[in-house]
Amino acid sequence: MQRGDLAGAERVCGAILAAAPDHFDAQHLMGFLAMRTGRNQRAVDLLIGAVPLNPNFPPAWNNLGLALAACDRLEEAVAAWERAAALAPGFAEAHNNRGNALRDLGRPDEALACCETAIALRPDMAEAHNNAGNALFDLGRLEDAVTAFDAAIALRPDYVNAHGNRGGALYGQRRWEGAIAGFDAALAIDPTFADAHFHKSFALLGLGRLDEGWREYEWRWRTLEMAADLRGGSAPYWRGEPLGGRILYLHTEQGLGDTLQFCRYAPRIGDGGRLVFEVPASLKRLMASLEHDHFKMERSRN
Repeated sequence: MQRGDLAGAERVCGAILAAAPDHFDAQHLMGFLAMRTGRNQRAVDLLIGAVPLNPNFPPAWNNLGLALAACDRLEEAVAAWERAAALAPGFAEAHNNRGNALRDLGRPDEALACCETAIALRPDMAEAHNNAGNALFDLGRLEDAVTAFDAAIALRPDYVNAHGNRGGALYGQRRWEGAIAGFDAALAIDPTFADAHFHKSFALLGLGRLDEGWREYEWRWRTLEMAADLRGGSAPYWRGEPLGGRILYLHTEQGLGDTLQFCRYAPRIGDGGRLVFEVPASLKRLMASLEHDHFKMERSRN
């Protein structure tokens, strides 16, 4: 079996388990391999079966936490990392992972404490500094967050998320130029980093650099946060050209406020085409007042 042959390693583990179903190492490794190959629910099932076979082995609890978190079972993941840290108080990765999950659960004070423990144990752990920065950001301690992101970047200069997060913390302080520099540093490492493009757009708009800002704003559709809201399927994207009798499908995004703010421009788009405007059902009656010869309310969204 060659180095890096995950499928081969899994076959070996499977053969071992067929002969000895209670073989901890094979069960644990099978779970780890399933996680490495993106089969997170399979990893959870295997690792839940592995930990009772050797309940005092901290890495198994840590890996179970990772698999549970990947399945969005964060409370259970926190409990797994608590178990790992109780068994091995010096296990910095378990403290850091637990802090990351606690932040996702909206518990930034506890998250920060976990990250600080990880940093005390492993001062060179860039991930812990970055996660501490995220918790500090959530707590409104933006200057402290910048300091934490700086520490992460000093340890790992190519840490793209830390650069992007630093830009976000500077943006939160209305330090537009510094925010843009942070986002640009992230984009120099990964030019396809959609979140950095998207958040950079707000800093550019804040500086009045509208052409650049609106171009960067188009990256929102490539972010995880916004991609699910883009509708229209494979239809071509409108770039402002004359419609020439074609149908233009408009849809709302980012809540009621943006719909109310920008709907006034919809009737100006007609120009020889027909508009179909999808709006939240709660605004359908109000939006109907925008109808004119080229603009008919044809769809609503619940």
